[in-house]
Amino acid sequence: MSGSSEMTRCPRCQQERRKKVGDQRTVCKSCSKALRRVYQFCSACQREWPQAEASGGDSCSLPGCGIRAALLSSNVITDPATSVVGCPFFRACPSSLACSPPT
Repeated sequence: MSGSSEMTRCPRCQQERRKKVGDQRTVCKSCSKALRRVYQFCSACQREWPQAEASGGDSCSLPGCGIRAALLSSNVITDPATSVVGCPFFRACPSSLACSPPT
């Protein structure tokens, strides 16, 4: 495989897949074989790639992709001077009406 690549996990079968850096579209060969069609997913938001865009670009157009990707990220706070070391950078708000900062 040419160019830079990284690993991502297929949301359907949970197997690690290699993808090009910068591309969100990833093909899972195992799922494609099982489904008897090309199975593509967004490596950022972990949802199946829209069939209508199967031959389009490599940027996801699904609603909320960026927000979902941030919430699914495994980035954690690493500053040992804080009391929240090891906690995720982003978390979903438990209330859709109002969010308040921690006290």
